[in-house]
Amino acid sequence: MKLRPLRYAAITLAAALAAALGLTAPAHAGEPGLPRLNITDTYVTGISSGGFMASQLQVAYSGTFKGAGIVAAGPYY
Repeated sequence: MKLRPLRYAAITLAAALAAALGLTAPAHAGEPGLPRLNITDTYVTGISSGGFMASQLQVAYSGTFKGAGIVAAGPYY
């Protein structure tokens, strides 16, 4: 007998029972709103080889891109 389907069934049943009894709070209760961010600038980002390209773009076109988010890539030069 496989336990994985039983575990998922138990979790689903527990969640349904808690919702039926009114033990769960709405997802929006107590959460702060999103901050007002200035998203009018242009940024570039990349992972791995895309990170190499993002750093090249940010240096080559520094007047266009305000910043770069580089993940798991090497240095520029």
